[in-house]
Amino acid sequence: MIDVGDDVMLLSTDMLIEGIHFDLRICHWRILVINVWAVNVSDIAAMNGKPEQLLIGIAISNRFSVEAIDELYKGIRAACTNYKVDLVGGDTTASPSGLIHFCQCAGSY
Repeated sequence: MIDVGDDVMLLSTDMLIEGIHFDLRICHWRILVINVWAVNVSDIAAMNGKPEQLLIGIAISNRFSVEAIDELYKGIRAACTNYKVDLVGGDTTASPSGLIHFCQCAGSY
């Protein structure tokens, strides 16, 4: 929780690393993204809050095709629609190998 004057902002953050937290050989891109966000959204709900905004960070290696990255972003759009939250920003960078997915959800009471 972050005190912002008369209000309180709730935050939840998760980072998942390929090979440690998930295996893309058995997990579809869209399902991965929705599951990552489900954890963040449920953390906000567990604090009796309403999830409102998401930030994402993605580090991705050049071993992934453009089609694979498109699938990732389809999952991001589906998660926004499913959880009725706004994607308000984030960052994308290169990874020497694999995929790292960072997600932060903000909400309020």
